[in-house]
Amino acid sequence: MTLREIAEAAHVSIGTVDRVLHNRGRVSPETKAKIEVLIAQHGYKPNPIARHLKLNKKYTFAVLLPNTTDDSGYWKIAYTGIQKAARELKTFGVDIRKIEFNRYDPLPFLESIRRQLEDGHFDGLLMAPVQPELSSLLLKTLPAEFPVVFFDAQLPDFPPLSRIGQNAFQSGVLAGRLLDAFSVGGGPYCVVSAHSEDFHIRKRIDGFLRYFESLGAAAVPPVAPGAASPAASPIAASLVGAAPSLAKPGMARQIRIFECRDIEHKATCEAFLQKLLAEIPAPGGIFVTNASVHGVASYVNNKGATHIAVVGYDLVPDNESQLRAGTIDCILSQRPEYQAYEGIYLLYSHVVLQQAIEKEIIVPIDIYVRENLP
Repeated sequence: MTLREIAEAAHVSIGTVDRVLHNRGRVSPETKAKIEVLIAQHGYKPNPIARHLKLNKKYTFAVLLPNTTDDSGYWKIAYTGIQKAARELKTFGVDIRKIEFNRYDPLPFLESIRRQLEDGHFDGLLMAPVQPELSSLLLKTLPAEFPVVFFDAQLPDFPPLSRIGQNAFQSGVLAGRLLDAFSVGGGPYCVVSAHSEDFHIRKRIDGFLRYFESLGAAAVPPVAPGAASPAASPIAASLVGAAPSLAKPGMARQIRIFECRDIEHKATCEAFLQKLLAEIPAPGGIFVTNASVHGVASYVNNKGATHIAVVGYDLVPDNESQLRAGTIDCILSQRPEYQAYEGIYLLYSHVVLQQAIEKEIIVPIDIYVRENLP
């Protein structure tokens, strides 16, 4: 039943039915009761899109994410999803404004972005909450009810309107299982992180370690077989945060965790890996916790006859190329384009259509090997 048919059945104007539906304006109790009975009998629901078009109201959403060139182009893929949503929603009066920041130079982050948000008169914010401390400070400057949706990452101390992304811990568990399956060497496993300050990266590492704990691994000092203590090691100066190692019972295998802040730059990455391989000449496998896995894989698997198992994240072009070449064994994908696209629609549904939305959408963990590449 349409709005017009309800009005005709109740012998009132369409405007009177509209006032009852939205509980505004004066309507006599008898007329209101008659209209409500008709609405209930026929299960009528107003079309929020049609109403929005009728009101002709404009909305602007801000999107906050790292530079699209950062992290091997991962954010460029995410931005394609944002652009797709922007094209579709433009007809409905929705404008999307991108605010980029350099995650490798975060000092101007807070003030610049806060100023843009204050000056932009935005109706909602989609953000990837990397740089957790600065992201938290930024969010504290927003009004209490300001609609914020997270994608890609999360903050444990801030409840957004909704969050879309992977279960980072489970993806780390899966990465451990896969690296263990692909590895043929008996040397230590190395975890290489570029952004261990990010909550989701820490959860990936936690999941990776938990997988080996589930096999009965025991804590041992973080020393590679035959190597000096990390404190005295030449690699210790350039690698931050060596964590307690894990060894499988009956195996001379450990897990070593290292940080390379500037892994995106080829010279820095190669110098880092040169030191790592000098300390750990035959790693059983390497787990890279973000999209920068291609630089690690191409270096370690073009240096000798022995293949080192490598597992990492995200099907960016360089990773796809190395996966095809066989230097990477496996890529875990988190569908960045889909995440960003759905994130915009979550804001649209809540702010414009005033619909209830899910508090969390968990994105499946896609596994790519050379044989199933698109």
